[in-house]
Amino acid sequence: MLDLLLIASLGFLGSFGHCAGMCGPITAAFSLSQPAAQTRASEPTSPLGKSSIAWQQISFHLLLNLGRILSYALVGLGIGAVGSALFAGGKWRVWVVGCAAAWQDSQEFC
Repeated sequence: MLDLLLIASLGFLGSFGHCAGMCGPITAAFSLSQPAAQTRASEPTSPLGKSSIAWQQISFHLLLNLGRILSYALVGLGIGAVGSALFAGGKWRVWVVGCAAAWQDSQEFC
């Protein structure tokens, strides 16, 4: 149970650091590069009745997040395919034994 809690904690802290360090600044930079959302009576409206500037910002953020989701999904697909090929071919055992031996050797010097 302690191992599961440790893994979950490390996963949360790692993902939080990733979002705060990479995704947040990229999204903020893209958001600040967009024009200010000031609606005026003379602005054209989108089919949903929102001003065109507000609609542009909404579509911008939707496309940004869909791009992020798609890129993470494709990276996960690639890594999963490599892992599946290693597992199906029996090569994963070589990697696991090699990593375990390297880790054990590094612990003797500590």
